[in-house]
Amino acid sequence: MLETKKVTVGKISISFEREGPFMGTKTLFVPIGMDNNNNNNNNEMVYDIDTLAMSILNLAYRNNVEKINIIVNDSQLDEIILLCGKLREYQTQDEYIPLLLVCNCYSSYAIALLIPMIDIVAIELKSASIIDEVIKSLHYLYISYSIVNYYIKIVISDKREYDSICSLFNKMNEICSYLNNDNKFLGVYIHVEDLLSVQDYSRLYDIAKEYFEDVRIFSRTPIVFLAQHL
Repeated sequence: MLETKKVTVGKISISFEREGPFMGTKTLFVPIGMDNNNNNNNNEMVYDIDTLAMSILNLAYRNNVEKINIIVNDSQLDEIILLCGKLREYQTQDEYIPLLLVCNCYSSYAIALLIPMIDIVAIELKSASIIDEVIKSLHYLYISYSIVNYYIKIVISDKREYDSICSLFNKMNEICSYLNNDNKFLGVYIHVEDLLSVQDYSRLYDIAKEYFEDVRIFSRTPIVFLAQHL
């Protein structure tokens, strides 16, 4: 008898998207795989893939969500591909809920395998050190024949990362021209988790706009520019 494929899942939750092009939409969040940085794994459970897929869809339909966010790292890739395939297979065209992949693994290989199962891809960028792999992923998304939409999510969690994040736009110069002309590309969304000065926010936005047409900045704290006389 074949062994049933199983996948480890964190705490599944329903909330409203706080960032990106779908901000404000009711969303089901499904974190997949072990979090090696989290010592408290009480919220993690193991499911067989068929049961998990049906449970996710039942929960999504009952709560009238607009999309399902699949949040992954670089573990259990084969199981994640199977799960996303099941989520598509078990839905009908009339009641279809799009799947959004939040990609934290920065792997062009993973993107290539997952893209046929996904409707929207958010490539999350937290460090300039992995920009080469991100460029490969974006290039694959651009040349693929899939109708998947995608966007870049840049996370600044600490003031010390600010200069590093600003510098990465130069490294992305080779892809900017075709991304801006691709109707599947939804833009760049910068999520700031630490408090920056008004000048830092402005500089970050201006630098990003040099390379990308569609740029949005989200912050946990209000960003207020002082009124000035003309």
